[in-house]
Amino acid sequence: METQPGFVNWQTDNNALDKGEVRAMAWNAIGHGSEAVEYWQSRSALNGQEQHHGTLIGADGTPVSVAHPLA
Repeated sequence: METQPGFVNWQTDNNALDKGEVRAMAWNAIGHGSEAVEYWQSRSALNGQEQHHGTLIGADGTPVSVAHPLA
């Protein structure tokens, strides 16, 4: 299952996910038979359209707050 670890860059309204929501989505996928959970994208891009997409690791290499419950 591929999912996003935060907000997306293609919606009109981009809401931050609630605390624990990313972890709940991962367990939901596993509970429905997923063999793996992958995050698009794991690290922020330095430029381009996808630099504003939610990630697990910031452009500077430090984990963002949503990454800690997934570690």
